[in-house]
Parts: sequence; C-alpha cells; structure tokens
Amino acid sequence: MLVKYTLEDVAQHNTVDNLWVVIHGKVYNVSGYLDDHPGGKDVMLEVAGTDATGAFEFVGHSEDAFKTLVKFETGSLAEYSVCEKRTMRKKILSDEFENEGLPFFKVAWHRTQLLETKLELWKRLGLVTLGLTLIPVMYVKVLPHYIFQLGSGLDFGGFQSGVLATLILFGALAAAASAWFRRCVFHYKDVFEYPPYYSLQAQ
Repeated sequence: MLVKYTLEDVAQHNTVDNLWVVIHGKVYNVSGYLDDHPGGKDVMLEVAGTDATGAFEFVGHSEDAFKTLVKFETGSLAEYSVCEKRTMRKKILSDEFENEGLPFFKVAWHRTQLLETKLELWKRLGLVTLGLTLIPVMYVKVLPHYIFQLGSGLDFGGFQSGVLATLILFGALAAAASAWFRRCVFHYKDVFEYPPYYSLQAQ
C-alpha cells in the first residue's frame, strides 16, 4: 500500500537532490529525472514540492511520459479528490493563468514558442523572401537565354516558338517555386526527424 503524504510533507522535498511533485493525487520522487526531463531542470525546480497537476495538464504529455512517471511514484496525497480533466483545464485557463500561477507553463511556453515558432518562422520567411527576390532576377537574366536556345531548336515560326518556350519555362519555374514555398512554410516533420525517447528507470 502506498504511503499517504500531505502537501506539507511534499513541500519539504524541493531541492535538486530531493525533488517531489504531486500530479493527480500521486506523489512522485523525480530527483533522478531532472537531467533527462525534456522541458529542462529549471522547469522541474519551479514546481518542486508542490501540486503540479495544473501545469502538467496544461502543457500536455505523451503516453510514454505517463509510463515513465509511474516508475517514480512514491506515494499518494492524503485527502485527494478526483477532478475531471476538462474541469481542471477550464480552471487553469480562467483562474491560474490570469493570476500567473503556472510557472511551469511560462517556462515551457516561452521555450517552445519563442525558440521553435519564432525562429523557425523568421527562417522560413527569410527563405521565402530570398526566393521571391530571385524569381524576377532569373526571369530577367536567365530566362531570355534559355528561351532563345529553345526557340532556335523548334521548327515552326519564331513568334510561336518563343511563346511556347516562355510558357514551358515559366510554368516549370512556377511549379518549382510553388513546391519549394510549400516545403519552407508548411513543413511537417518526418518520423525520423523526431528525437528518440528513452525510458529512464527510477533510481
């Protein structure tokens, strides 16, 4: 049978070497998991010795994360009442978020959104801008040369061959630019681009 703890008991375990958290009424000793936590050690330290259920639910975790968490279970919280996830998320959005009661959320959101979203967006916008700048340059400098070469190899009149060559080359250029634009802006990770997940045995 699991040991029963109060929040006062858990609050005493709030250091790097002795870090406990409460999630959904269960007490976890995650002292040996700090260096392997995907969100970083600082994130765990901010919720050390507290009930981190709200932050845990708000950020969201994979099934593997739940399986790993079970290995660190050390007890349960006394006088814990079950709360539905939907009700809890409403409370997080309406109360805790407005009162800045989610340090875990602030750090995790800052890291994922600022480093991933903003930097990736600027990088992609830069690539798109460069591509849109090069298209007219290629059209003016490079395209006439290939139009002349292609047109001279066709048997029918110069005007018709020029129009046909222009349509072919411009269509190919537009298709390539469109495909490149979609890859830059709407990029979705391949399965092998995600980092591997390693389960850590509780120490």
